[in-house]
Amino acid sequence: MKKYVPLFLSLITSFIYSQEVKGQYSTIVQVDSLNQLAEKLIKSKPDSALFFIEKAEKLASSISYQLGKGIALKHKAYAISGKGNYSKSLNIIEQAIFKLEKTSNKLDLGSAYTHRGYLKERLGYIDKALENYTKSILIIKSKTDSDISFPLAISYNVLGGYYQRRGNYVKSLKYFNEALVLSEEEKEVTFTSTCLNNIGNIHLFQKEYEKAIPYYKKAILLRKKVDDRKGLASVYNNLGGTLLSQNKNEEALFYLKKASLIYKETNNTRGYLMSQINIGLIHFNREEYNKAKEYFKECLQLEQRVTDKNTLSMIYTNLAACHSEQRKYDSAILYAQKGLKVAKAINSKKIISDNLLSLSLSYEAMENFEEAYNYHVLYTSYKDSLFNIEKTSEINALLLDQKNLENTQLEKDNLLKSHALQKEQFERKTKEQEFSLLEKQAEADHLLALAKETKNRQESDSLYRAAKNAQLEADNLKIKAEKIDAQRRANQAESEQKIAFQRNLSILFGVIVLAAIAITFTAYRNQRNKQKANFLLAEKNEEINLQNELLEDSNQTKDRLFSIIAHDLRSPMMAFQDVSRQLEFYIQKQDSEKLLRTVKLLDTSSNNLTNLLNNLLHWSLLQQKQQVRYRFDTYSLQLLISEIIITYQTISEPKQIEWQVNIPTSFFVWVDAPSFQTIMRNIISNAIKFSPIKGKLVIQAIQKENLINLSIQDTGAGIPLEVQQNVSQNILNPTQKGTKNEKGTGLGLLLCYEFAKENNITINLDSTPQTGTLFTFTIPTQKKQ
Repeated sequence: MKKYVPLFLSLITSFIYSQEVKGQYSTIVQVDSLNQLAEKLIKSKPDSALFFIEKAEKLASSISYQLGKGIALKHKAYAISGKGNYSKSLNIIEQAIFKLEKTSNKLDLGSAYTHRGYLKERLGYIDKALENYTKSILIIKSKTDSDISFPLAISYNVLGGYYQRRGNYVKSLKYFNEALVLSEEEKEVTFTSTCLNNIGNIHLFQKEYEKAIPYYKKAILLRKKVDDRKGLASVYNNLGGTLLSQNKNEEALFYLKKASLIYKETNNTRGYLMSQINIGLIHFNREEYNKAKEYFKECLQLEQRVTDKNTLSMIYTNLAACHSEQRKYDSAILYAQKGLKVAKAINSKKIISDNLLSLSLSYEAMENFEEAYNYHVLYTSYKDSLFNIEKTSEINALLLDQKNLENTQLEKDNLLKSHALQKEQFERKTKEQEFSLLEKQAEADHLLALAKETKNRQESDSLYRAAKNAQLEADNLKIKAEKIDAQRRANQAESEQKIAFQRNLSILFGVIVLAAIAITFTAYRNQRNKQKANFLLAEKNEEINLQNELLEDSNQTKDRLFSIIAHDLRSPMMAFQDVSRQLEFYIQKQDSEKLLRTVKLLDTSSNNLTNLLNNLLHWSLLQQKQQVRYRFDTYSLQLLISEIIITYQTISEPKQIEWQVNIPTSFFVWVDAPSFQTIMRNIISNAIKFSPIKGKLVIQAIQKENLINLSIQDTGAGIPLEVQQNVSQNILNPTQKGTKNEKGTGLGLLLCYEFAKENNITINLDSTPQTGTLFTFTIPTQKKQ
């Protein structure tokens, strides 16, 4: 019975062992499943992913499953970095790399190094980030037992993103293209679309809009193919932004609205926010400032959920621009100051610069020149700072090349050490082979000597044979040693040639890099000094020129005003004096008939003087560059004209002028009412003044699409060609008398043309001496798009 006991015990042991293996295998499968599940949830539901990751980590530790533990730690680092805790994530990814390096899984190890590079970059360790990205590619490439195209494409894409953020678009484009080629080979449709989108972005950043658009459109087709709505929204938004940069507002709005709709459906607040900002900018470009403000204010509410200070500062900057365009300078200043405060908190020099310029222009418009100057000085300082950053980036790029050179030198030193070690090993092996050769030759010589001394023929023959075999082995060893020695010399010569070439290449590269750094720094310093000197000189010249121009304009305006006042304003005032004396005389004489006629004459003189003073006031404001407030709105054309006609029909009665007015009540125009009525008053007043007794005045309007053509035709003396030319060149005309010697200043037509320009009204003039004049006004019916 005892002889069966060992067999029975061995059977029990085998059974227990098989159960343990089976249980361990089941746990490994469970860990792998949990890791795969967590990987799918990391981006969409990081908290749920962490639940499965911790469970996988615990199970992997219980059976010392290094690969499962490493992958779980890697996913954990991904999830935590997604919440913004980069320091903690970095500590966990270090643990993951330590575990994965003990396994043969190169792909997960490579992706772990990629994530470590990402975390280093986020924490400001730029050189270390590049080192990790590069190492991840080398690790993935070292895996030769399976297809590495797609993992390698992902790493290339990440490296392209790194160079994009550094502003090195040449290298960025190179790696994005390599990622695209590999992705297309593997038929990875979604990732191929990502690569196309990234390449489009590089062209967008370089303002190569026509090159960017085909990449975006191809990316859209692929996203539609796999029904990837989230990715589709991102590409729509990028394409819309590119078209917006080209001022293709309608096409841009089409894609941005598509992006906005998808972002809203998928609850992507950040994406929706960016699309709304772009749509707001389209309305800004169209001069629809109220509509643009609605979008930006909605973005202001959305930003509270996103909490991105860079976006917040952009929104404030855009709101400031809207209010500035509407001449609401107090509000523009308020938003620009808010944008400036946020931009300073994140040290965004570009947005700081934009807000400083906005503040300077707003204060200038409000004639607060001291504040305008102070903000302009700050703006100039930040603009120079941006120039410095660009140049510093170029120098840093050269320093990075210098760092690469040092790494190359380190590799060369390691190569020399490796060659030295190989040489030492080879020499030791050579000595061993020489000793074996000498030993075998000695054995052959000894056997041969013994064979010669032995008298027994059979024994002698046996020794001869043994000596012959020993000699043959010695000869083979000698031949082998000679071959190895020849190979060694060939390898040594090749190594020395490689080292010499690498040394010369390193020296040449070093000289080029150092020379480039020196030249760039010198050029930058010279350019900076030259730019500063030129800027100061240009600024002073500009100030002097501006002062001269203002002084000259002021003198000319003063001369004009004095000339007008001396010549034209004196006459009506003297007329008033004469009329007042006549009035007093007729009152004393109690001549009621002449008294009534004198009162009418006084009324006419007062109207003429009022028109003259109004024209003088408007004209002097325009000439002195003072702010004339325009308030545009939609008005009934008939009501605007009828107010003027009622006044001037009374004035025209002494000349018995026939009026024909045909303006439909349905005609509405988009104008500034006071300035528009000033135009009409001057034209109708001139028509009456230069019309003969029983003349005719025809006013009529017709509508063509979004424009109304208003014509005012008289049968008067006409306007001389010289006067027409002077008006078109903004030259004041000499005084002309009307058909009853009515006085004028020559300002009326100038005012008409200047106010027409502000109202987007086109004036066509057709006048024939002694026949009459036809004015045609093309007036907008709605706000200019």
